[in-house]
Amino acid sequence: MSALSIQPTYPIFTDIDGQPLEDGYIWIGQANLDPQVNPINVFWDAALTLPAGQPIRTLAGYPSNNGTPARLYVNSDYSIRVMNRNGSVVYSAPTPTERYSDAVITSINASEVEYDPAGLNAVATTVQAKLRETVSVKDFGAVGDGVTDDTAAFNAAIATGKRVFVPAGTYSVADIAVVNSLCVEGEKTLASPSILEVRTSNSGAFTHTSAGFLFDITISNLTIRAAGGVTGARAYKQIDKSTYSAYVIFSGLETDQNLQIAYDGFFIFTRWENCRDGYVGSPVVGQTHHGINSNPAVYGQAVQTNLNQITNCQFFRSSHPNGAIDISYGDRWDIRGTDFEACSTRAIYALGVFGIHVTGCWFESCDSTSVIFVSDSPAPNPQGVRMLEVDNCFCLPAPGTLSFVAGFGDSFGTYRNIGFIQVPTNMVFTTAAEVEQLSNVLVLSGTPTAFLTNTSQRVTKSNIRTSVLENTVISSPSMQNINVLPIGPSGLDVANLSDNYIGTVDPNPTNAASGLGLLTTAVEYTLGDDSQWIWYSFSSKMVNFLRGKTITVVLNGYGVDALIADGIVAAVWDSVVPTQANSSATASVSNQINVANFNLQTGRVTYTVGAGATSLHVGWITGGDNPLKKAIIETMAVYLGEYRPTIGNLR
Repeated sequence: MSALSIQPTYPIFTDIDGQPLEDGYIWIGQANLDPQVNPINVFWDAALTLPAGQPIRTLAGYPSNNGTPARLYVNSDYSIRVMNRNGSVVYSAPTPTERYSDAVITSINASEVEYDPAGLNAVATTVQAKLRETVSVKDFGAVGDGVTDDTAAFNAAIATGKRVFVPAGTYSVADIAVVNSLCVEGEKTLASPSILEVRTSNSGAFTHTSAGFLFDITISNLTIRAAGGVTGARAYKQIDKSTYSAYVIFSGLETDQNLQIAYDGFFIFTRWENCRDGYVGSPVVGQTHHGINSNPAVYGQAVQTNLNQITNCQFFRSSHPNGAIDISYGDRWDIRGTDFEACSTRAIYALGVFGIHVTGCWFESCDSTSVIFVSDSPAPNPQGVRMLEVDNCFCLPAPGTLSFVAGFGDSFGTYRNIGFIQVPTNMVFTTAAEVEQLSNVLVLSGTPTAFLTNTSQRVTKSNIRTSVLENTVISSPSMQNINVLPIGPSGLDVANLSDNYIGTVDPNPTNAASGLGLLTTAVEYTLGDDSQWIWYSFSSKMVNFLRGKTITVVLNGYGVDALIADGIVAAVWDSVVPTQANSSATASVSNQINVANFNLQTGRVTYTVGAGATSLHVGWITGGDNPLKKAIIETMAVYLGEYRPTIGNLR
């Protein structure tokens, strides 16, 4: 057992000379009055059941109860007078000077009570300071009865700059101000949650009204819904989408189906964690609902929605025509471990987003023509969705679903390890124009008649299984290298190429039909009488990304006319205007295409981009004394990493 300290059991009274008061007198009376004239009840016990008659006598300094030292108890403030046996006043006080835990305590200010944190090297503070580290909306008058407008109380609490706590209750609000470093946290329990109810149509529970971007926002553990009869409500609303809501965390939020949009903003570095949308509540008649809407004020504006994450969330019963998640114009969205279920629309609708990664997700009964839709963003910046990556997901499509992925424009995707259950007969995997890779797809049930019909262009298929077919297709040489990433260009077209030459013959490249029967465009051109160079220019975004990285340029082509011994060599130009002489490829050629050879051949070069690269061009160079002869390049691809072919030339 723990040690106990020995302390004086009873209080002691002293005489004028400091010695214990012997045979003294103690009178106790009403506070601020003469105790001898205005006595009050005094007791020998804390339960106030044993009265002590006055004056109380002392024995060796102790109050004496029939010759036994004792304590004195009262149930109110008091005055006191102590006299010695000669009748001289030792001291007198109109009110008590000290209070003890076993005495009556009327009030103690929290600023006077010490708080000692338990942590190592923790700094002691007061109870008042500790309690004020967090403020409650009820500190500022919030009622939480679902009727009283509590918006002002929320704003006042937020204005303190402290973390704001929302106790259980239903708070009627409209357009709570979103400010920098906002942190609002509720109680999340099934029996008694913290509920925000939007009281005004076309308002948000939280609203970002400023023209500038806001950052460092955390909203957690709240249930947010619209009040009866309210339309156009949001849980989070950003009015000006020409700027950002940045570094936002939405955690543990329950958003109701009667909201028009749960999260309506233009987001960057934002995380949704363990949120659930649309599961509770009933739809508003004539109003659609969707979970996330992140679209710009104007396409082509300076800011884009970038680097957002959705993790372990659920989206139910969305009905907006676009989708449960409606995003466009930006870079990189990661959607992980998320459930899309019982929606009368698509799960994901994306326009012009570079890099969408969907992994570990479940798609069930998203009743639309497609589960995912990707395409170009509108003018003036019509960029496509590249890459859409979907892996380790399961899909149980609605009976009317026509495709898992639909899209058009400059968009394509990679799909791996996807399982399908109860696939409708007329459903195809994708209607998108281009697929980079399709592997390990499993149809557990259903008998789709043409599930993979539209995946032939630029596709690598492997380990494809259906309930009626097992089909394994060996990958092409360029896709045997699992450690490389295709980065461009997306197609071979003279509109994307520039050319120059030395001599008198213009090579004048033109598009030509593929001589291999591929659904792609080849480039045919006439060799010059001396030398020539043809190139594709990377965008500044890709140049910034590729600085210091190794890339591989791969050409596939062949000759058209015999007796042309000149070669076609893959080339790279780093931070220079392309010329024949300054091609970075000339010192590091791996192999070249002999244009006297009619068979398909591969040429490539591996190159490390300079750390300070200002521009980057890739293509090919030729040379020799055989003018007016033709050559064809079927494909040109660039990979991030070092490409090592596994087979030789194709014949």
